[in-house]
Amino acid sequence: NHPQLFDLLRTSNVAVVKTLEYDPNFVAEIKQISPATIVVARYTPLPIPNLADWNPTETARQFVALLLPIATEPRRQASIDAWEAYNEPTVSNAEEMARLAIFEAERTRLLAAEGIRSCVGNFSTGRPALELWPAFYPALQAVREHRGYLGLRDEGRVGTTAAGFHVEQLAWYDAELAKDDYVKPPI
Repeated sequence: NHPQLFDLLRTSNVAVVKTLEYDPNFVAEIKQISPATIVVARYTPLPIPNLADWNPTETARQFVALLLPIATEPRRQASIDAWEAYNEPTVSNAEEMARLAIFEAERTRLLAAEGIRSCVGNFSTGRPALELWPAFYPALQAVREHRGYLGLRDEGRVGTTAAGFHVEQLAWYDAELAKDDYVKPPI
């Protein structure tokens, strides 16, 4: 909630604001100044799970039960375009990625039933490994069906990560996900 944010919004050059601050007045002011800016709020009431051993469906239900009273407040619902869960989840193998996908897909469906959209993934720059992405398709299918988003991080110039991995990841996205129209462009 930095004052310079509003100066930047007035330039009409801010595509996305990702925020941990979901005060209704704050998010309403963002939309008042820059209606086209996509606002993504993060709410993480539950600790990051051990992806190797958890019940993703039950965790999604718990997450949604905690988020709905906040997300359905009328000013927030009018101003926040999507809600994300865990920030930069780390997956080590396809089984963990599949469990994360189940969580994200169920969370997306449950929130959509209440008129709330999701932003899934929110992986760190250059993650996860390319070979793990197919296991995430259920989450991508859910956001496609419910008008959500795929969140990918980019904390530097494209191509500056180790061995150009981030460039490879984005190229893979363009070649595989975009051609199948799974989700909107990543945010």
